[in-house]
Amino acid sequence: MNAPMIFVRGASGAGKSTFAEEIRGPKDDAINCLIFETDNFFKDAVNNHDYHFNANLLKFAHNWNQGEVIRFARDCPTVPIVVANTFCQMWELKPYFEIAKMFNRSVFVFTLRTEHDNVHNVPDETVKKHRLGLQHFEMADWVADYPVIFHKEILTDVESKYFSEKLHEKLKNEKFGV
Repeated sequence: MNAPMIFVRGASGAGKSTFAEEIRGPKDDAINCLIFETDNFFKDAVNNHDYHFNANLLKFAHNWNQGEVIRFARDCPTVPIVVANTFCQMWELKPYFEIAKMFNRSVFVFTLRTEHDNVHNVPDETVKKHRLGLQHFEMADWVADYPVIFHKEILTDVESKYFSEKLHEKLKNEKFGV
């Protein structure tokens, strides 16, 4: 089995990017893992902090992100891959599950139901819609066809920190990304 794929889902402002970075670990103890977010498509190539969202490009951005995940899943089999996106509806995860299956990677899924300020200035109404529409993981019948080895709904920041640190240690101990 190759290194796992880890999917982090939740509404805007749930802490998905922070969770992904905590899986990687602190600089003095970091593992080599690749983090992918569709939001990266909208970041300025020169100044990574400049964010220019364009709803008309969202489908293209998701396709771009999936393409990047495929490329690195193929080329870096021993490196864990973290994908942090809203994934409000379960069908949005399915292409990534296909990638995991294609490249013989087990799957961890974390659903964050925590609430923080969103850093991309997503309108409050959209954030509310994401939170209310975040489908429960078990609702998708197709999940049984894929190598999911762990799913956890995270409700608090304490849980978030605990599980990201535990996963970091697990990946490090199994020599993935080390």
